Amino acid sequence: MSQRLKSISRIARLLDHQKEAIEMEVLQTRQKLDQEQNNLADLENRLEMTIGTFEKDMNDKVICSSREVTYLYGVSSFISNKIEVKQTEVQQIDRKLRAQEDVLLAAFRKQKVFGLFKNKLVAREKRTEALLEQKSQDFLNLVTR
Repeated sequence: MSQRLKSISRIARLLDHQKEAIEMEVLQTRQKLDQEQNNLADLENRLEMTIGTFEKDMNDKVICSSREVTYLYGVSSFISNKIEVKQTEVQQIDRKLRAQEDVLLAAFRKQKVFGLFKNKLVAREKRTEALLEQKSQDFLNLVTR
């Protein structure tokens, strides 16, 4: 194996390692996004349950007190604010994930192109070795006659 091919093989290993590191980052970000989306869904369910419970209690009563309405408003506002914050977090994580996926795609393309280059170089070296071997065989045939 020539020095050039050894260098290219080392670079190919580095590119492979780089792609694997990026894949791990993408996986971690995807898991974080899933977790945050689940948290957001839980908050939305909690808000719906709070309002549903209030409506159910109000169906049993003719008049509701201002304290009950204030409590519902306070709890609903608190949960709504948490939902807005969580939605912002989810959007940020989603943008980060898309950017990481773009970087991963670029790394994959670079690795693929470099692999093709390496394969061409290997084929060229094999052809060169085969030509040298053929010349040696031809020379030996000429000398022995």
